[in-house]
Amino acid sequence: MHFYPGKGLTGICAGAFLMALSGAPALATLLLSGICILWWRNPQSTRIQLQLLLSTLAGVIFLSFYLELWQWRVVDLFEFKTKFKENTELLLWFLWPAWPMAAWTLWKWRGHWRHQVWTQHLTLPVFLFTVTLGASVVTSNPDRTLLLVLPSIAALAAFSLPTLRRSVAALVDWFTLIFFTTCAIAIWGVWFSLETGVPAQPARNVFRLVPGYVYEFNLFALLCALVVTLIWFKIIAWRVGRHPSAIWKSLVLPATGVVLCWVLLMTLWLPFIDHAMSYKAWTAQLKEVIGSEKCVAFARMDRHQIAGFSFHGKLSFEPMQQPNTCQWLLHKPLAGESTPMTIDTRKWLYLQTLQRPGDKSDSVQIYQRIDSLSHD
Repeated sequence: MHFYPGKGLTGICAGAFLMALSGAPALATLLLSGICILWWRNPQSTRIQLQLLLSTLAGVIFLSFYLELWQWRVVDLFEFKTKFKENTELLLWFLWPAWPMAAWTLWKWRGHWRHQVWTQHLTLPVFLFTVTLGASVVTSNPDRTLLLVLPSIAALAAFSLPTLRRSVAALVDWFTLIFFTTCAIAIWGVWFSLETGVPAQPARNVFRLVPGYVYEFNLFALLCALVVTLIWFKIIAWRVGRHPSAIWKSLVLPATGVVLCWVLLMTLWLPFIDHAMSYKAWTAQLKEVIGSEKCVAFARMDRHQIAGFSFHGKLSFEPMQQPNTCQWLLHKPLAGESTPMTIDTRKWLYLQTLQRPGDKSDSVQIYQRIDSLSHD
């Protein structure tokens, strides 16, 4: 908004509408309202800009009512208390190490709160952080909403870097360099073991943890991994060289290191991660049992299980409690449950239990309708 008013207004207005249409009209309204107040207090603001922001706010509210998007997903007080510890641990680990640096920023720049309350490099990130954090705490899926917290707390953490001593900044750089380089070497080492068999132990660990996985060479993934690794070495050379100081200079290594490890994981490790975590291999095991049957009854299954089997196996699921003609039944067993009380053994015959390849705690029991056995 300061340097590119047209692009800034377009991004803010489009982002507010997209957030409202994606299922978060309340969050979009709160964020846009705060931005209107902050920009109104800015000396560079113009009447046309404020009118456009207010018109967008009114449009978001009207569109949300017209499309009936106001569907609250706030958890009740009991659920909030039971998950308070879990959410707190998730918050501390999810935002590490940005939140200690953001707290240091607020402490070192505390004088601005007394003399320049509307300083936007502090007020705007704090406002965005507070609103999105509140939304993540009171909703049933905090891990999704926490993604919206990251940009604001990263902006706050960046302003702590100029206040650090040179020795502390150098320590952060060296720790980042050693940590991400070690992670990259480990990722490359596992891939090299799968490709050549030397050393043999990493490959054995992969095949032991991911049963049924068969390694296949992927040239495109290898080229992407090589390019991002070369960029990492180039960034290291640039960082240790003599360059004019900048406020973001100490952020280059951490940001590039995260991108490095993410790209390496999504190229070199993606095949066996996908085999372990996706439902493709699990669905293949299921199809070996039930054959080409499309109709499957279910009991106690989670929504992600139904969605995964439906997508990969082209299956149609029907609730067991409702009348259906499905010849197969999938049931999710509870921990420590030997004989499910919800299954009528006079109608259904237990065949076997299938475990998810990458998660032994996730399993389903397969039953076949007894009537179909006589027809077979």
